[in-house]
Amino acid sequence: MLIDEKKAIHNRLRSLCSAARVISPSVLSNERELTNMKWYSYRFISPLEATLEFGKAYRATLKRYVHINIDIDMAETVNGASISTPSKPDRVYSQLWLARQEADRRGIPYEDYLDFCFDFAAARKRKMAPMPCQLGPNKKTSKA
Repeated sequence: MLIDEKKAIHNRLRSLCSAARVISPSVLSNERELTNMKWYSYRFISPLEATLEFGKAYRATLKRYVHINIDIDMAETVNGASISTPSKPDRVYSQLWLARQEADRRGIPYEDYLDFCFDFAAARKRKMAPMPCQLGPNKKTSKA
C-alpha cells in the first residue's frame, strides 16, 4: 500500500471517529443510503467533510441573506453556525448535520439548496434568517 493511501485511510477513519463522538448513531446510520443520493461532487468525501462544506455554504448564504434582507452592516459580523467539528455533542452542529443530510436527500448542490431555502424564508417575510434546523420542509411547507 502506498503512503498516500495509508494517509487517506487514516484520515477517513479519524473523520469517522470524530463524527461518531458528536453525532448520534441513528443519524449516522442515514449516511449509507445518502451516499448514492447526494450530489455527485460530494459522494467521495466523508460526511464530516460534507458537513464542513455545507457549513461554509450556509455561512456564505446567511451573510448574503442578512445583507439583502436585514442589515448591510450586520452582514459583516454574522457567522451563523460554527463549522468546526466540536469535541463533544453540540445542538447547532447537529442541526447543521441534519440540514446537510436533507440537502443530500434532494441530490442538489448545497449552494442551490440553501439559496432556495433562504429565498423561501425571504418570501415569507421572516424577520430573522433561518437556522439550520429551519431550512428543510415541514408539514406546512412540504408541498413547496
